[in-house]
Amino acid sequence: MKSVLTLLPTKCSILLLALACSNASESEKTARTAADLPGISQEVAQFENALARAKKEPAKSLLLCNSLEDPQLESDCILAVAPQLAKADRQAASAACKEIKALDECFFRLAEATKDSDLCEQAGEHEIDCRLHVFSFSISDWLEKDASPETLLDKGPGHIHKAGLKTTDSRAWTALWRWRIGVKTPLDRSICALLDPIQKSHCNRAGEGLFHDRLNHFRDKGAALCQGELPPALQITEDSGLEAILKMRRTQDLCDPNARHAPPPTPIPGHSR
Repeated sequence: MKSVLTLLPTKCSILLLALACSNASESEKTARTAADLPGISQEVAQFENALARAKKEPAKSLLLCNSLEDPQLESDCILAVAPQLAKADRQAASAACKEIKALDECFFRLAEATKDSDLCEQAGEHEIDCRLHVFSFSISDWLEKDASPETLLDKGPGHIHKAGLKTTDSRAWTALWRWRIGVKTPLDRSICALLDPIQKSHCNRAGEGLFHDRLNHFRDKGAALCQGELPPALQITEDSGLEAILKMRRTQDLCDPNARHAPPPTPIPGHSR
């Protein structure tokens, strides 16, 4: 059996453990012998090596994960590497997920990486969220950027059903309209007015959510949004609803530098993946 590294009661990250967890008492720090630290450092280095090689050499990275002595670090390693491996060897990736406690999350990640909603069956209580994620990521594979509302309404039900979702699920339709609206700049919800009341509601809600997410994205990047003209990627057509959202947000977080969160990833919300 693998030996297990002693973790502190505070459950500090194994990466921080290499430097000594800041919440640990002085007596606990002293109790760790000098002989322990090199072992921890080697584990961390192996973990980082596995992640660095995962994209180009996922099978070899998985072997590095499996040889880690600490079970939590091994689990985190597999969670990161298995989705990369799934693109080349889905069976091996699935087998790796079944070896760790975080099986639900692991299969969720495999499904996202491969756009295979069938893998969501093993995502436990997160199955529906998993299917919605996969469905959203896959829209650009079958719907043209300039697709008419009629085309979206015609093709949508089949793909919603294929993803294992109900065609009455408002979240699936909202995801569709969000993608359709989001592929062009400025943000334009005018097509929503052409729809029946139910789809019009889904479409308008999609545009509102997308605008909020884009405002959050640029806020967290430190863009000046408090007044004046918005950046090009945030431009909207004449839309009283979205203009009201902007006005409201400027009385709240957009003018508050303390409201920023961690810097967002590069992709702008709503753009095709």
